[in-house]
Amino acid sequence: MTSLNLTIGALEVGVLISTFFFGICTVQTCTYYRRYPDDKCLIKAMVGAVWCLELGHAICIFHGLYVMTLSQFAHPGSKHKYHMNPTFAIASLFSGCIATLVQAYFTHRLRILSKTIYLPTFFWLCSILRLAGWIWAGSAGIIACTRLYSGASSAHNWRWPLVPLLAFGACVDFIIAILLCYYFHTSQKSGIQKSTARLVDKLIIWTIQNGLLTSLAGTVTSVCLHTMPDNFVWVSVFMVLTRLFSNSFLASVNTRKDLRKLDTGSATIDQSEVFTSVEFSSSGSAEDNC
Repeated sequence: MTSLNLTIGALEVGVLISTFFFGICTVQTCTYYRRYPDDKCLIKAMVGAVWCLELGHAICIFHGLYVMTLSQFAHPGSKHKYHMNPTFAIASLFSGCIATLVQAYFTHRLRILSKTIYLPTFFWLCSILRLAGWIWAGSAGIIACTRLYSGASSAHNWRWPLVPLLAFGACVDFIIAILLCYYFHTSQKSGIQKSTARLVDKLIIWTIQNGLLTSLAGTVTSVCLHTMPDNFVWVSVFMVLTRLFSNSFLASVNTRKDLRKLDTGSATIDQSEVFTSVEFSSSGSAEDNC
């Protein structure tokens, strides 16, 4: 029998950590609407959509944990004691939507910096494929769970689509982060001012942090699922991965005013862009990339 520490215990730890990050996500959402009341409607809608998806994800994992720790355990002799609740599979659908939105957002930043449409188009297609994959895998998980498979069987049924999905997402996130850093670094060679150079350095550091966090979490989830399919450690890491996506996006849109303070006035904002982004003027200065 699989240890309770690696099944119910892992889920409880994952839900607690995920709830903590959901609180940070909520604070960041409120901060955004307070600091940027005149922002583009599309950005406001995107922030609201990410928070609503996070709320749906939180409700699903709360319900799943309640059922697995109370409802199922009310019958000690039940053979489905370690059965993965279907609401965890529903939560994966919310996770896929959040990852897709955030990846599309950072891909738009790449389009502004690269001044080309080819790379962004490729990554937008990757985002669509990623979403389609999660819808398919989530639907399969819901069907598997509702058929009352055991936790181990359910994990094995999920493993073959989930492992490549997680690995694919981690690779795409990492590549986007590397490309963003490359174009940021390239801008430093164009004779920009010292204050703007500090801004670019800061953007590079934050981009690396965000990209590495989501990529590392995705890789760890994939490895845990592949090596330990009979327990729920991978589920707990996966719940935290969703929060990392949303918080990296919200941190990006919330720090624009702070980043502008690093640049002492050589940059200009292109208000025609749908998303606030880094713009390089003819003089080689940098502007905030949201």
